[in-house]
Amino acid sequence: MEPTGAPLSPRRKLRLVWAAVRTNTALATAVLLLSLLAAVLEGIGLSFMLPIIEMATSGGVPPTDGDRVLSAFVAASDLLGVPFTLGTVLAGITLVVGARFGVQFLVAWLLAVLETRYVRDLRTRVFDAALDARVERLDELGSDELLNAIITQTEYHSAVVGGPSSSPSGCSSARCISPWRWCSPPS
Repeated sequence: MEPTGAPLSPRRKLRLVWAAVRTNTALATAVLLLSLLAAVLEGIGLSFMLPIIEMATSGGVPPTDGDRVLSAFVAASDLLGVPFTLGTVLAGITLVVGARFGVQFLVAWLLAVLETRYVRDLRTRVFDAALDARVERLDELGSDELLNAIITQTEYHSAVVGGPSSSPSGCSSARCISPWRWCSPPS
C-alpha cells in the first residue's frame, strides 16, 4: 500500500483509472460519450460568438456573406425556418450553453457514481481477502490498523477517478475527455 501523501506516477494513475473502468464499463463509456457531447456543445457555443459579434458590429443586420462558420449558422437558421436575428442567435447560445452545463453536470454525477462503485468493489474485495486470512496474521497486523488502512487507501485511490476537476464548475470539456486528465498534477 502506498502512503496517502505520496504522489502517484502517471502510469499508476492510468492503471487505477483502467481498474475503475473495468469495474463498470458501461458507466465509464457513458461518461466518455457524454464528455465528448459536452465538448461538441462547448465548441458550438463558442462558435456562436462570431454571429453575435458580426451582428453587433453591423447594427443588428444579419450578415449575408461570411466565412464557413457564419455561413453554417445562416444555413442552419434557414433549415430550421428560424429568422437569423440577434435575438434568435442569443436564444440559441443560451440553449447550447445550458445543454452543455446540463451534460457536464450529468458527467460529474456519473463520475461520482463510478467512483463510489469502484470504492465499494475495492473494499469488498479487500475485506473478503481479510476474512480469508489467518487469525494469527490479523492479530499480528492489528485489526484496527488494518481496517483504517483499507478505508484510507481505497479513498486515496478512488480520488484518481473523480479527481479535483470532476465538478461541473471546475471542468472544461476538453479536460474532461482527455485521458491525461487523470495523469495531470492536481490543480
